[in-house]
Parts: sequence; C-alpha cells; structure tokens
Amino acid sequence: RNLQKTVREEQVLVEEMNQLEDEFADSCSFDLFPLDQSVCTGKQVIEQVISAGWEVGRKVRRVSSVQLVLRAELEKAGAVARELRAGASLVHPEKLQAGRVKLKGLLETQREERRQIRMKDLDLMRTQVEMEVPSEELKEKLERIESELRVMKEKAAENDYPAAIARERACLLSLASLHFPELLWEGSDFLRLVRQDLRDVVPRGGLVSAGVLMHGRSFARDYRNIRVLSESSPQTGSLARVCSCEDLQGRKAVVKRYQLGTATHGTAAVRHFYRQVGMLHELQHPHLVPVVAVWQEGEYGFVQMPFY
Repeated sequence: RNLQKTVREEQVLVEEMNQLEDEFADSCSFDLFPLDQSVCTGKQVIEQVISAGWEVGRKVRRVSSVQLVLRAELEKAGAVARELRAGASLVHPEKLQAGRVKLKGLLETQREERRQIRMKDLDLMRTQVEMEVPSEELKEKLERIESELRVMKEKAAENDYPAAIARERACLLSLASLHFPELLWEGSDFLRLVRQDLRDVVPRGGLVSAGVLMHGRSFARDYRNIRVLSESSPQTGSLARVCSCEDLQGRKAVVKRYQLGTATHGTAAVRHFYRQVGMLHELQHPHLVPVVAVWQEGEYGFVQMPFY
C-alpha cells in the first residue's frame, strides 16, 4: 500500500514537472517578459517573473537610497538658509570690499566726466561773450566748442554712470543688510557711500520727512511667515510680487516687490518708483491703503502696507 502511494505521488510530481516544461507560445507575446525565442516553457516564464521581481526590488532600493540623500541635502540647505537669514554668516567679505572699490571708481569717473563738461560749458559761455565783437575766427571757435560739447554729452548719456552707480550702491546696501549690519549705523562712511543715491533720486520731503524711507532694511531678514499672494504678470497688469508676512514685532503686513530696471534705464526707473510711492503716500483717504515703509534691495524696490 505504501509503495502504491509513493508511486502515485511520484507520478503526480512527474506530471507537474512536465507541465513546467510544456511550451506556451502565447505567453511569449507579452511585453512584460520579453524572450529571445518565439516559444517558451512554463519554467522559463516563472524564471522571467522571478528575475523581474528582483529587478523591481533593486530599483526600489535605489530610489529609497536617493531619497535619503536628497532629504539629507535639503536639511543642509535649510540650515544654511537659516544661518544666512539670521545674518550670522560673513560670506565673502572680499566681495563687499571689491564693491566699495568699484563704486568709488565709478564716482570718481563720473566726477571727472562732469568736470570736463562744466569746463567746456564755461568755454562756450566765454566764447559767446566774445562774439559781441564777431569775427570769422570766433565763429569757427564757437562751432568747434559746441560740437565738442555735444559729443561729450552724448558720450556721458551712453556711459550712464548714474545707473551703474545706483545699481552698485543698491547691491552693497543689500549685501551689508544681510551679512554686515554693523556697517549700517548712522554716520558711518559706508552708509553715506551707499545711500547717497537714494537721496538723489527720492523727491525732497514726503517720504524722507515722514520717516517712511528705510535704510538697511532686508525683506528676507526682517520679515517672517512670508507667503506669496500673487506674482507680477504683464497679462493681468500686475507689476509687483505681493506677499503677506509679519515683521519682527509680529505685526501683519503686505509687502510689494517691484523690478526697478536694467542697466540701460536703472536710474530713471528708480526715480519713477520713488515718485509714484511718494504720490501714493501723500494721498490720505479711508479707501486707500497707506504706505508704511519703502526701501530698495539691489534691483528691487519694496513697499510695505498694513494687512487688513
């Protein structure tokens, strides 16, 4: 009896083995288990399934490993960002020094350019006075001076030193406000150097006398819980990026950021920005949101208003 049972179990096992060796032509048409031959066996299909499972496992482990690396790098980046926002990192002080040297060079070149134009203007005025007793020689001299003066003024407009100086001052002010706040105390040589341009472009009175014009303020450093409400969009006519935030005292505010311009029209854009903000500040009406603060960082101008 035991022998018959063993024989039957052996026959069942042989039949199962034979089934694994059976050919399945249809199974080879699936793209999931591509095989080289046109006819495959059940055993080969199972081997393909096992191989595919191992491959999926390897890829999942690889993705998990990459995810861990990315998480670690994001944590490092977050730590660096927090350090920078706190102003604790004195990054590249040589960049600040190089900017100061560049700014002083631009100012000196601009002063020399203006001096030459003034001297030529004086020559023109003296020659015009001498023309009360006209002569051919004086007429030629007058034409020559007028031509030279016109060329000098065209060259000055092309150089556009005021725009370059405005950009350099704004960049230095932004860099110092983030990383070197000790340079921004009232009366310091650095502060006089970097904020002189603001006094040139901001209309007299208004913003200055009201204490609305801020020096050394940084949006990233002096505000928290920043949330973008809308981006600037030419399609909608919005020229500013609008954010809600809180100042360091916990007061809610809305801050608008404007792009002040490029190298070719930076000074004109800065003047236009402060003129428009000054006009808005002078308007007092219950239905108009007042201007609380205005400042400049690099190529951006910021306007703070209360949050309602």
